[in-house]
Amino acid sequence: EPDDFLDCHMLSDLYLIAEQYQLDFVKSDFSFVEGEAGDYQVTPTRVYWQDSMYGKVLSRQEQKELFKGYLAFWTCLYRRSFLEKYKIRFNETPGASYQDTGFWFQTMVLARRVYLHEHAYYHYRQDNLGASMLSKKKVYCITEEYDFIYKKLQEHGLIAAYWPQYIALRFIGHRDALLRIADRYKREFTVHIARDFGRLQADGRLDMSFMDGTDQEMLERILEDPVRFYQEMADVPRYIHEKVQPYKDFYIYGAGSRGKKIFDYLDERDEANCRGFLVSENNGVHCLKGKPVQTLKDAGLSTDTGIIVGVTARYHQEIIDILRQRGIDTAVILAEDKVP
Repeated sequence: EPDDFLDCHMLSDLYLIAEQYQLDFVKSDFSFVEGEAGDYQVTPTRVYWQDSMYGKVLSRQEQKELFKGYLAFWTCLYRRSFLEKYKIRFNETPGASYQDTGFWFQTMVLARRVYLHEHAYYHYRQDNLGASMLSKKKVYCITEEYDFIYKKLQEHGLIAAYWPQYIALRFIGHRDALLRIADRYKREFTVHIARDFGRLQADGRLDMSFMDGTDQEMLERILEDPVRFYQEMADVPRYIHEKVQPYKDFYIYGAGSRGKKIFDYLDERDEANCRGFLVSENNGVHCLKGKPVQTLKDAGLSTDTGIIVGVTARYHQEIIDILRQRGIDTAVILAEDKVP
């Protein structure tokens, strides 16, 4: 992308690592960048959260775990002979949507020697994370891309080996598309998701073993009643906006599944006003959804900064007590039944 940039020694460093370990590809971390030249806000981000995954040639099982990290194929250096051997190419569909997904998936399942390098060379500008997909022609591109991936898995005899990962990533792709597309397409796309995965369910092929609990629950609700799910989902951004409107900006307290879910339902204006995620103790994750993850002592909180309590109900009082001990009384509690 023309507004991204990378450290001048990224390629040479990755090349030396790739040659040393004879890799199919080496993948490094990256940074989210906001602001203008000379006044950048840089948030280093790990492509995978587990320390033990870095600095070694990964086993086949560890490589499967990488499907839970960032796609970010642009932080990689690939061995040309590896790409040529398997004829790995982008799926050249009209409109240039989601082709990176198919390319990334092919490299992930076909590579035998993969290495994660813990250094954020690539600086990725994405100042408008909440921008909607406005073209109807692009709404269903994610389905077409995963159909392309399915054919590639078939070609290489890898359907059985990677079926749980394929199902999980196919749903994540559709889930993220649902959150990004223009509101006028959301209802029909929710029904489309129910039909797409309903066929797999009817055939006994809906293996959700690689999906996290939040995604499983969301898919089950869509399959049960897609129209009701859409109606509930459509109301969430307005509900959250009303809760945070009194504040100049806000944090989400909690970087687990509920905190991430709340962020996903923010509308564009509130996503811009979200300063990041707060946690009681930082376990090494410094960025989530393109926003910083900080402890209370590290975050600059003011009296007009709201805090959405993004944990399950049983921990609400504990978080409220922690905030009150620090003299903060701007906690926003969302009703459990309001966030699907």
